Amino acid sequence: MALGWVAHCILVAALCMLIIACIDFNTRRVINKEMREYLEHPDYSLPKNDPAYHALMDKRAVAEWYLFKLWQLSKEALRIAGCVAAFAIANYSYFHNVHGATFVDYIGDGWWCALLGDIHGTEDQPCWRIPF
Repeated sequence: MALGWVAHCILVAALCMLIIACIDFNTRRVINKEMREYLEHPDYSLPKNDPAYHALMDKRAVAEWYLFKLWQLSKEALRIAGCVAAFAIANYSYFHNVHGATFVDYIGDGWWCALLGDIHGTEDQPCWRIPF
């Protein structure tokens, strides 16, 4: 719902998606790290003569396949690359279409657009500098 509020402003939407993609990547990385440590820890394994040993090892094999063999972490990295590309294109479009824009104008337009939903700047003047 929050992205719906800023959907008209691609600068803010692309930045939000980039942040979300980075958080998702880090979450997947931490899950993989913690699960690998858990599965390799000797305290969490059964003795080989235990009747449930083979069933547990089969379940662990499925978990390891899902967590480590599939390309989930790579998918998250590719998603970050796509979000970086979208953010770069949005920035290029902004600076290409607003002549003489500075970084302060860029930040001002981003906040103006995100908070007030107004995207009616001109080619010569960013929207946050237009008087009411």
